[in-house]
Amino acid sequence: MIKSGICVGVGLRGEEGKRNLPNSNVWPIGLDDAIRAGAPVVAIAEGGSDYLRLSQAVEKCGLDTPVIGWPGNVVPEEWESYLLNFDRIIFYRQGDKTSELISKRVRDRLGERVRVVTLPTQVKLTEEIVVSPTNKDICEWCKDMQYWKENYGTTDYDIDERLVKFLRNVPQPRRIVYTLEDMIHPPKTAGWLIENAIPRGEIGLLWGPSQNGKTTLALNLIYSLATGEPLAGIEGLRPASDLPRPLKVLFIEEDASLPNEIIPRLRSIFTGNPSPSDEDFGAVVQRVTAGNVDVRVAQLSLRVDDENSPGYRYATELLEEFWPHVVIYDALRSIHSKEENSPSEMAVVINNLRTLQAYGDNRTSRVRYHV
Repeated sequence: MIKSGICVGVGLRGEEGKRNLPNSNVWPIGLDDAIRAGAPVVAIAEGGSDYLRLSQAVEKCGLDTPVIGWPGNVVPEEWESYLLNFDRIIFYRQGDKTSELISKRVRDRLGERVRVVTLPTQVKLTEEIVVSPTNKDICEWCKDMQYWKENYGTTDYDIDERLVKFLRNVPQPRRIVYTLEDMIHPPKTAGWLIENAIPRGEIGLLWGPSQNGKTTLALNLIYSLATGEPLAGIEGLRPASDLPRPLKVLFIEEDASLPNEIIPRLRSIFTGNPSPSDEDFGAVVQRVTAGNVDVRVAQLSLRVDDENSPGYRYATELLEEFWPHVVIYDALRSIHSKEENSPSEMAVVINNLRTLQAYGDNRTSRVRYHV
């Protein structure tokens, strides 16, 4: 396997294409270099060709994240012990059953430091959604994406960007130490979502007794971000002027009915009319969405404390596809089954929320909570 003119690995195969021959030694490509470099975050691609393609994408996109080539379907415990050198591991699995078992084993052994990525296989074309017929490995996936890009005019679809996007916002390990001298010139913050009230890139909690307007305030936050108007009409609480546009906002509602409660309330807030006509609401939508905001409202039966549940999978698929800037969960008690007075149990919920926070650009999450 040649990268930049240098032999970086040798693949061993025997009769009928069999690999991992008896008495032969294989080793993950790039593992030694990544350990020596002291890299906190690494990416793993299964197989030599996937390693090369992912390495090229990472380099092209200007990232310095080391890429490791995982040789086939072997998972010796010795390799896993070496992976403990890294704080975050992004495992790009292939689309077959063997790869699923490998990635699951690594995930089970190494815990929260591992994030298993399945590449999105659906692309929305002019009037239909097409699913990749292969998805066997990264290279086959890239061929499909390139075909759709060339034949269906998906010019805004960047294959390399799609491959590396999971590496751009990996939650970094917390190794922050400040001296008093450092505090003379405080580090620059990520900025504001709502000036002087809601910072960017954080997980926040909106809490209070039942029926005191938490959901209404959350829906008003969407309106404020979409229109630039002050939050809840309070002049000092305006959206930051440097927010990315169009701003992508995802509202995940698990506490109320979308058609009977949430959507009518959102229509009312956007129009200032308790019972707006479709034409009135349509006019507002056209005005605020033109290059300004993209809002999605969803119900997924989400359980953030159970990564194996269908709702968690639906959430990650939606986040992978939409890649939002802001996510609002409504409500905390409805998206987990842990004991909320137990710090150890709630740590699972918060850690998984931080994992989901990696799906997006400088993501800010607001969680609505009943006292």
